[in-house]
Amino acid sequence: MSMGDFVIWGGRGHAKVLRDLLELLGSRVAAVIDNDLSLQSPFSDVNIYYGKVGLHEFLRSAYQHKVLEVSAVVAIGGPNGRDRTRCYELMMELGLQSKILVHPSAVIANSAVLGSGTQVLGGAFVGSASKLGDFCILNSGSIVDHDCVLGRGVHIAPGAVLTGEIEVGDFSFIGANSTILPGRKIGANVIVGAGSVVTRDIPSGVTIVGSPATRILERNV
Repeated sequence: MSMGDFVIWGGRGHAKVLRDLLELLGSRVAAVIDNDLSLQSPFSDVNIYYGKVGLHEFLRSAYQHKVLEVSAVVAIGGPNGRDRTRCYELMMELGLQSKILVHPSAVIANSAVLGSGTQVLGGAFVGSASKLGDFCILNSGSIVDHDCVLGRGVHIAPGAVLTGEIEVGDFSFIGANSTILPGRKIGANVIVGAGSVVTRDIPSGVTIVGSPATRILERNV
């Protein structure tokens, strides 16, 4: 069953992933929004609008054409969870809905809880009693096993594994093919580099890499 029309904020690569998912779910991309005035629409059949002013312009047109139910999805990934959250909140303030998007090939435990605006992409897994905050992204093939708790705006990259009973703070990014061992706590605004193995708790606001992962720098957030 269709989930209606969507506006995608963000006109780069992840927008293409989201459009494929939305069409698989029977929905349509009505517009793309981006702050980069030099960026062209990633789709030949979908108009791009720029920033908050452009979003207002699109919404005026949509209401004139009696398209009264439009949902928001944000194609801003990586360590930009705070920006992704702000875009969702702005779009929702203007009356757009925020819906959970789950690829048909993903597996979600019955006892798992997904926050508003969560994106679960192809082949991802969410285990029993796990809780995801609003506006998270679980990329293709990622695993969030049982009893994990993710804050707002967290992004789990392709192939990353959270092995169970793990906490991840707001806006953190877990890089591709990294592994977080059971029971670890990852702070807010953390970047875990691709392929890293996290064997201990990680404080907020740092970037870590390696196996075992070690701190390489503080982040200004």
